[in-house]
Amino acid sequence: MSHGKTMETRALKAALLEELRRPCEAAGFRYVRTKERFVRETPAARQAFAFDFAIYNWLDVAPGLSLRLQEVEAIFHRTSGFEKKYQAETATLSATLRSLAGDETTYSYRIASAADVTGVATRVEDDFQGIVLPYFAENASLSRVDELLNSDPEAPCRHNLNEYHRCAYGLIVGHLCHRKDYSRLVEVYRRKMATTNNGFFLPRLDALVNDLLTIER
Repeated sequence: MSHGKTMETRALKAALLEELRRPCEAAGFRYVRTKERFVRETPAARQAFAFDFAIYNWLDVAPGLSLRLQEVEAIFHRTSGFEKKYQAETATLSATLRSLAGDETTYSYRIASAADVTGVATRVEDDFQGIVLPYFAENASLSRVDELLNSDPEAPCRHNLNEYHRCAYGLIVGHLCHRKDYSRLVEVYRRKMATTNNGFFLPRLDALVNDLLTIER
């Protein structure tokens, strides 16, 4: 892709994000330019309205969201193996709107020129008001996150597509919420990790399980 096309695409992205600032800031989300996302924080959580951008001969925009529960993340990073500098960027729930919908053909918008920006911004704002804000309102509690991650442990989870993260976060919230089937969760998620990436993450999951034993249920 030419340098000129890259510059043009960067300008289209900036124009879209600028148009979204007013509605997002009105809902309490501040624009974080370096991360190209809108964030609303409390001492307990960080909610983010984010985007997957893909560059073709146009700019593809896929809105998404993430929820970081600070209590959960603090426990996770005791055994996660993540370098300190990356720990602040993990999220307990993370998904594009199309993955939440279970349909990869939805919630994807094309910006080919400056003339497309306002129309796409309007549609993305509709997604923000109609999907993202209600999602955060409905799923703010530890018990709701537990339900989203652990209601069907055998199946993939639309609310966190990273299998290791889903399993680790699932065990943390399951433990904190005193799930009656917690021992089954451990079995299911250990089995998943044993067959993911040649078992690379299984020792980390086992370390987490042992660490959780130190937290009173």
